[in-house]
Amino acid sequence: MTQFRLDLRLLLSHLGGVFPGWITRKVFIGSFRFAFGFAELVVMSAIMQFGLALPMAYYFHRATPVAMPANLLIIPFLQLLMPAAVIAIAVSYVSLTLAKIPAAIADMALQGISGTVKWLGGLQLADIRVPTPSIAPIMFAAVAIGMCAVLMRKQRLLAFLEPQYLPLAGCGFGFFRRIRSFVPAYWR
Repeated sequence: MTQFRLDLRLLLSHLGGVFPGWITRKVFIGSFRFAFGFAELVVMSAIMQFGLALPMAYYFHRATPVAMPANLLIIPFLQLLMPAAVIAIAVSYVSLTLAKIPAAIADMALQGISGTVKWLGGLQLADIRVPTPSIAPIMFAAVAIGMCAVLMRKQRLLAFLEPQYLPLAGCGFGFFRRIRSFVPAYWR
């Protein structure tokens, strides 16, 4: 992290020779904040997608390939909806007229969420049926998620291994369908 900060300062000093210092600093740091915020959204959506893939397949017999883009579009609306709704409720105890402003903001955010769900849910790709997973992919996913939890809590040095196990849990469905003949009959 320290090396990243030093590299960022070096890059800003070189760019400061070409452009005025405050413009370079604001634009460059603003673009980094936007990129890190977007990367955080992508990582959180991927974690939610991998964590919910098995329950969706087991209980609802559905695969949700459009869930990650939907999450990417809905999370900013949720960040606007929740504080606006809390403020609207708190202000409504004082004045209903003043509470209409945050309530209107919460309404716009809620309309954005429902519109996104309706738009992406209406796609043909959003409705993929899958069979109930057998015990082998369920056990594989449980072990992968358990390893993530243990590595995250136990040792920080091994925590870099954690992200590679979550995709393995999602990939286990296709892999274990091919080796089903090797699974004992009482596990099926």
